[in-house]
Amino acid sequence: MRWLEYSVKPNKAYCLFCYLFKDYTESKGGSDEFVTKGFDTWKNPKRLGDHVGQVNSFHNNAMKMADNLMNQDQSITRAFYKQNEAATNEYKIRLNASIDVCRYLLRQGLPFRGHDESMESVCKTWIKHEKERSIQRPGTTRWGSHYKTLWRLADLFTSIIKVLEHVERDGSDGIKRCQANGLLRYFHMFDFVFYLQFMLLLLGLTNNLSMALQRKDQDILNAMSLVKSTKQQLYKLRDNGWDSIIGKVNSFCEKNKTELLIMEEEFVNPKKPRQRSNITNLHHYQVECFYTVLDMQIQEFNDRFDEINTELLGCTASLSPID
Repeated sequence: MRWLEYSVKPNKAYCLFCYLFKDYTESKGGSDEFVTKGFDTWKNPKRLGDHVGQVNSFHNNAMKMADNLMNQDQSITRAFYKQNEAATNEYKIRLNASIDVCRYLLRQGLPFRGHDESMESVCKTWIKHEKERSIQRPGTTRWGSHYKTLWRLADLFTSIIKVLEHVERDGSDGIKRCQANGLLRYFHMFDFVFYLQFMLLLLGLTNNLSMALQRKDQDILNAMSLVKSTKQQLYKLRDNGWDSIIGKVNSFCEKNKTELLIMEEEFVNPKKPRQRSNITNLHHYQVECFYTVLDMQIQEFNDRFDEINTELLGCTASLSPID
């Protein structure tokens, strides 16, 4: 029984899990004997089984809380370090584009710096972009680098389009040209611009928190204050942020001559263009995208930083040797 702890001095046994989580369960289930008084009726081992109780007993709920607390796969730190297949694919696309540019310059006998030093120079802009971006391996990528990549994609959008057009026209093989063509078509869609601006805004709000949680010397109480502030900003964005985000999307589309949609018209699903959706563009992007993503993000924050975890972290902070 991994929950049973024996104390030599009083010659009594106690339930570790019920003691740790006694304040977070409404029903005590007759557990005082194993929490405060101690169990010493050794001739009556049936009391051990009675203490464990049914599936939803106080003891079993306390054990679940302890297992969740000790489960590293559900920890906050683990969640920030998880990588997915999308990040790997994005890295491969960026790497392939860089290789294609290098091949083109080598075949043409052109310097990597470029002979055209004007601000409009494609080579100069691209090399500058590569230096600033400093491509990272997927294993070392953090949420902050996703934010920087998206920000630089928006900032250097025109130059990136020119590079993709070159790859589409003069790529080394059909696969590269096909990939460039697909990216060009998607980059000019309203759907891409909306998610680009939306993720820039969302990751911008959570970027400071992400960086703070990655610091080894981060004060726990300060981190929890940042969590609270970030949650408030997410609520504010959900309630009052739609007009701002759609304004940025439309401005970006007009500036870069990409697709613009009329919000009152019927939404056309790119995967099923012949099938009627019976909803407007406004409903799709505001309700099914904007509100849904923010609701998921807020729910994730509430699940990972609920009152119990926040209080436990606060208690842990009080044990810090720094204080």
